[in-house]
Amino acid sequence: MASVFRPKGRDKYRIKYRTPDGSYRVVVGFTDRAATLAKATELERRAEREAAGLTSPADDAARLPLEDHVVAFEAALRGRGNTPEHVARHVSRVRRLLLGCKRVGDMTPSRVQGVLAEMRAKGAGATTLNNHLVAAKGFAIWLVRNRLAPDDPLAGLSRFNVAADRRHVRRALDADELSDLITAARQSTETIHGLDGPARAALYATAAFTGLRAGELRSLTAASFALDADPPTVTVKAMYSKHRREDRLPLHPDLVATLRAFLPTRSPFGAVWPGAWRPLACPMLRSDLAEAGIPVEVNGRVADFHGLRVSFITALSRAGVHPRTAMELARHGSIGLTMSVYTKLELHDTAAAVAMLPNLSPDSRADVVTGTEGDSERYHRRYQKGDSTGHPVVRRDTARCGKTNIGIARSANDCAGLRASDSARGEATRGGLEPPMREPKSLVLPITPPGIGPHSTK
Repeated sequence: MASVFRPKGRDKYRIKYRTPDGSYRVVVGFTDRAATLAKATELERRAEREAAGLTSPADDAARLPLEDHVVAFEAALRGRGNTPEHVARHVSRVRRLLLGCKRVGDMTPSRVQGVLAEMRAKGAGATTLNNHLVAAKGFAIWLVRNRLAPDDPLAGLSRFNVAADRRHVRRALDADELSDLITAARQSTETIHGLDGPARAALYATAAFTGLRAGELRSLTAASFALDADPPTVTVKAMYSKHRREDRLPLHPDLVATLRAFLPTRSPFGAVWPGAWRPLACPMLRSDLAEAGIPVEVNGRVADFHGLRVSFITALSRAGVHPRTAMELARHGSIGLTMSVYTKLELHDTAAAVAMLPNLSPDSRADVVTGTEGDSERYHRRYQKGDSTGHPVVRRDTARCGKTNIGIARSANDCAGLRASDSARGEATRGGLEPPMREPKSLVLPITPPGIGPHSTK
């Protein structure tokens, strides 16, 4: 049976118990005798279970140094095919957050929260804290899955609110700025972090036309590009993609032309953009921004290398690309991330949207926008009081669309002709304006010009 005693001149009690091999061991208890007795009972029960061969892997793992588990976790990350940079960054965050923990049992939420509080006091933002917390929680889950811990010791910890502590808001470069940036880099005679001017120009163009991240761009080789395919594509291997699956993205024709001239100058076997430029991509980009005369910060938003990905997604939104398609091209897991975080619309974008609302002035209430034809043609019809038969007549309006004048004139009497045409084809009679209705407050007719469409007499 375990015994509890307190040495002379000591504050804490000691526990002496018999181990499974028959030897005796003395461990330090607490200043409280009752707590020390409880611990002694636990140690004695554990020794009895070990002697009977009833211990679990978690019991054995609890006695090993925590660093041994971290080393095994690092090996597991490498075995999953993660890049060396990702493994080193992930493990360093685990070690930093679990600093002072010597055993698995030392991994408590309060201890981890204390380290996070110290990091925050030194100026770390919510994103940095979350990155460390995610790494540590991943390590804890790995312990449970490998039966090295009975349960998740960090399950009660939650992430910080990034929106309430955003330190870095990126801005999207518009088309003119991107063009000036690429031109300035192409004309530069300076080599920055191992990349000359033409290499940086091709790098910026690829990032702006594909939305690839810096690590993904760094992994590309000449074989990653299929410029003669239909359509031309670039492929990112699963081990370098953020979501760990192979990605194949279409390429813009302008980018294809740029790459056709650039890729023959690179090694066919090594990386297209080699060197250690990735962690220094932001200062490299800002150097070329300064050369092009483009401001880094505008309205509190700053430009950096990852901002080229923001520029790509924002350009898709401005071009009217469907949000679901934009999400696929961005390779996001949720539409909210694409629309709320990576789409940076400016005041002129929202002002243009407001300008598309209908005019509510008295002089324009009779105007009805009936739709579009092609990509940009819009038809406006104004209805005036009926003719001698009392039927409403469409007054001829001319809408300027691009460089083409389009005029449309229709009479409500055409409805009878349309129904007759439908009946001749054996189709059901369609509902429409029936005489003798007078002066309808609103009327929308088909926008197809005469001679075009299913009701054409030609």
